[in-house]
Amino acid sequence: MLSPPMLSLTALTGTWSCERQSGTRTTPAALILTFQLWGDWLRSDVAEKGETTQEAFMKYDPKMKQWIEVQIGARGDYAVTTSNAAPSASKQTWTAAYPNDSLHRVVIKQYLGDKIVIDHTLEVDGKTEPIHDVCTRTV
Repeated sequence: MLSPPMLSLTALTGTWSCERQSGTRTTPAALILTFQLWGDWLRSDVAEKGETTQEAFMKYDPKMKQWIEVQIGARGDYAVTTSNAAPSASKQTWTAAYPNDSLHRVVIKQYLGDKIVIDHTLEVDGKTEPIHDVCTRTV
């Protein structure tokens, strides 16, 4: 049985296609996100160019009163991020718990019913660029 905070995330289950804006470039369908429930966790798979590049597991920790997400990358990278947003918050600011590097420092996620908006930074050609992903449900 899902905990009450996790019930609010059942609306995210399914597949989402994301358009990415990076600098002056816009890339349609740059990412495909797939969300599914896994016990009391929300599991997400991120695919780029048809290949899964990251899996993540997210849940609300009532003892710590925060969200936690564990991310595992196909290239051997990993991160643990947390958010102190209320369990029902549609906008969450995530910060790196480990590792505390520029790629995982701050991520802002907004869940807007029919859209997910993710703002973060990535290192592109040796430079840190702001990234704006807008995802819409496909399935």
